[in-house]
Amino acid sequence: MAQIGNKFVREIIVHIETLVDHPRIGRMVPEFAEPKIRKLIHPPYRIAYLIELNALHIIRVWRSEGLLDIDSLI
Repeated sequence: MAQIGNKFVREIIVHIETLVDHPRIGRMVPEFAEPKIRKLIHPPYRIAYLIELNALHIIRVWRSEGLLDIDSLI
């Protein structure tokens, strides 16, 4: 069972690494309405990230059934 979880985590990391070459492939996160904050979908998870001048920051990875609670990020 742990192997399945490890494989899934590796797949998410590989998906995130595509942002290095294509930082704007994700869509804007509707809860923020901010063009610099975007999301990737890796079912059943959403990966929110922030685009800065020379950096990308992963904000949060969460199950896609629920909306992102903005207050939980502060």
